[in-house]
Order: sequence, then C-alpha cells, then structure tokens
Amino acid sequence: MQGPAVKLAAGGPGPVGVAYWRTNLTFRQLASLFGVSKSAAGRIIDHLGPLLALQTRKRFRDGTVLIADGTLVPTRDHTAAEQSKSYRYSANHQVVIDAYSRFVAAVGGPVPGNRNDCKAWEISGAKAAVGHTTVIADGGYRGAGLVIPHRREPGQTELPAWKEDHNISHRKVRARVEEPPWPPSHRRPSGTALGPCPMW
Repeated sequence: MQGPAVKLAAGGPGPVGVAYWRTNLTFRQLASLFGVSKSAAGRIIDHLGPLLALQTRKRFRDGTVLIADGTLVPTRDHTAAEQSKSYRYSANHQVVIDAYSRFVAAVGGPVPGNRNDCKAWEISGAKAAVGHTTVIADGGYRGAGLVIPHRREPGQTELPAWKEDHNISHRKVRARVEEPPWPPSHRRPSGTALGPCPMW
C-alpha cells in the first residue's frame, strides 16, 4: 500500500474491508469506526479489492450450463448509477452462476440501473466472459442469444404443449439462482443432480 503506514488494532486491514463490503459504510464512517483517517480507509479498500477478486474463467468445460440474471445494487456513486424502477440510484450487475454447482462464474461490470438486462448483458462484459457457453435466463433477455422461455406470438392464445413443457423445465432450473439459500437442516442431498432441460 502506498502512503503513510496505517496503524490498526489486532486483525489488520482485513476487518476494514469486510465492514466496507458487508455494510456499505462510507469511508468517513469506516475511518471513525476503526480509528484511521478517511484517506487511509480508502487506500485499504483499494489495496484489498484486487487481492480478493476472483479471476474470470477463460473457458468452461463442455456441457456446462450457466444461469444469468441481473441485480440492482443501490449505490451512492451517481457516476456509475441511475434511478432504476425502484426509484433508487443503483447499478445493474449481471451475475452468472454455474447451474450445477451454483458457484458464481462471472459478474459483469456496473451498468446504470436504468438499463434493461438485455442491454446490460452485452455492455457489462458478462456476454464476453462466458463466450459460447450455454446460458439460460428469463424473458428480459430476448434477442440476446440466451436460452429464454417461449412466449406467445401476437394473436396466439396459448402455447403448444411442448413449449409449455420447455417453460416448466426452464423455470425449475432457473429457480436455483433465485431461491434463497436453504437452512443447514434442510439442505438437499449432496448427490442431487440437475434434471435435464429439453431446451438445451
């Protein structure tokens, strides 16, 4: 870290980083909490960020299925945010997970919160990060080249049975990214496999 040495209580700079990323405190609040200057808190975060960041995977094994979805992250930084549908200043982050392991595979860069997921998918870098790997998503990604649910065409009252079956399978797989973590006492068996999706 550049700049004057920072004296911290036992635990070193780690707790400052944890407090910053877990609580969304400002540098001024962190400085007061840990007894350092505002600029020192900023240097600590700038130093720890790259060390904690996961390296983006260059490629995925054959047969990998990924799930993409966008999430709005409230932020005070108005240079990277816009008012979103919740009327809060937020940034749209595209998050991609492995459908089998549920591990995060890629996270796109921040995009203003008023951009829809279809546009954010491309300009955030998430699309480039996954390459040609199969990615499933919700209907908000129409035209983005991802596997999305079937929709009724104009004048069509209902979908054919085979498309309805595909949509049911699609929803079951996507539920893995949207459902909250299971309590430890109710976890699925470790050998539970992901059911086949006929849309892939």
